[in-house]
Amino acid sequence: MKNKKVENFLFYGIPISVVLLIVCLFIFRTPRHVSDRKKIAFVYQMMQENRHQEAFPIIGKKARLNNCDAQFLLYKFYMEGKYVKKDEKAALRWLQESARSGHPAAQHFWGLHLLKSNPEKCEFYLKSAIKAGYKKEN
Repeated sequence: MKNKKVENFLFYGIPISVVLLIVCLFIFRTPRHVSDRKKIAFVYQMMQENRHQEAFPIIGKKARLNNCDAQFLLYKFYMEGKYVKKDEKAALRWLQESARSGHPAAQHFWGLHLLKSNPEKCEFYLKSAIKAGYKKEN
């Protein structure tokens, strides 16, 4: 009789326990956008401490995962030549990606970049930046 109970537990109990564990992990996990914000804030701190070499791989990984803050930071890295060779073409590519992903400052700067070449898109990005609450600092 005991063997039957053990067999039933092994057959039904363990799979149910595993499913419940997975459900709990899914429900109580930290939302991705919160952990991303913390990671980006940490990277900003690293940059303030001139730890660009440590920050760059983290930013690159997040940027490739479509994080607009990381994409904007990569734009700054390439435009200013911090830790990487100054590369305006790469900088503008990351600025465009960040603007498309909805980063307000990137939308502002991308809009300004398009001023002469594409006034319609320029207007769209500048209006999007204003709508998102972007205010240029002096």
